[in-house]
Amino acid sequence: MKKLTHSIAFSRFTLIVILGLMSWTCDILQPLPDNPYDPLNPDFIEPETRILSGPSGTSSSKEVTITWQQKNPVYRSDTLNTDLYGEITYSYRFNEGSWSLFSPDTFVTLPYLDDTSYFFQIMSRYPTNIMEDEPYPSRSWTMDAYSSSLMLSPRTTILPVTTEGSEFGVTVGLEEVSGMMGAHVELTYDPVGLRLMDYAVLDSAGDFLMQGGGSVIDFVEVDSITGLLAVDVAVVTGDAGGLNGSGDFMELWFEQLPLDSVSVDTFYLDFGDDSHIRSVDNDEIMLDGADGVIYVW
Repeated sequence: MKKLTHSIAFSRFTLIVILGLMSWTCDILQPLPDNPYDPLNPDFIEPETRILSGPSGTSSSKEVTITWQQKNPVYRSDTLNTDLYGEITYSYRFNEGSWSLFSPDTFVTLPYLDDTSYFFQIMSRYPTNIMEDEPYPSRSWTMDAYSSSLMLSPRTTILPVTTEGSEFGVTVGLEEVSGMMGAHVELTYDPVGLRLMDYAVLDSAGDFLMQGGGSVIDFVEVDSITGLLAVDVAVVTGDAGGLNGSGDFMELWFEQLPLDSVSVDTFYLDFGDDSHIRSVDNDEIMLDGADGVIYVW
């Protein structure tokens, strides 16, 4: 009789445990009835981004900021329980180039822009991996922020993430100079992540340095250990008025060295503070430096 009583009690206990586990499991597996990201939710709305602010027309600022948010207020971070449902992330691109990594940020500040025209696009992605459809929200503008400057072009280079490395080229130019007869340029780079493969001073007919005739004398030194390029260039027996306007005078080819692992990285190309040009009177004229950046993403 005792064995039967124990058996019945054990069976009841086991049944209670099983029912409890079933109830707990059902609670976990049940979808959130009001999940805004669930396409089966009758109130579901496709992701749609709205650009709030940013440049337009012609911008003379040396950096610009663009902001955005979800068009529908239900999906904005200040009204949505992101701890419960997850965050909406965004990706952007310029001039039909590569898309950035997705991020929950709702703004981007862009300090490395060329004096040229830009076409910016943004798209969003729900935590359920539902992506915003085309046409993507966009903003167009033209940069005109530099004068009497040393310029890298392009100022922003985007490379794919790879363990094999990538090659890219940039040009060094002058923006809106007057009466120039020579220049001293110093450019630093990260020797751990970048290798200067080759360079060329542009001194052929039709190049900027040859606009007044004459000939070009140049001296180039490269320190691959510290990552320093030093260039001295002069125009002799040319137009007495010197060089005027804007144009490129040097091409550089770099290799982004292989990464130890597939990861995101950023490298910079910076003009040294001692970079300057010399006028027809041999006066030293300091220039602003429009530096460059290389994003690996």
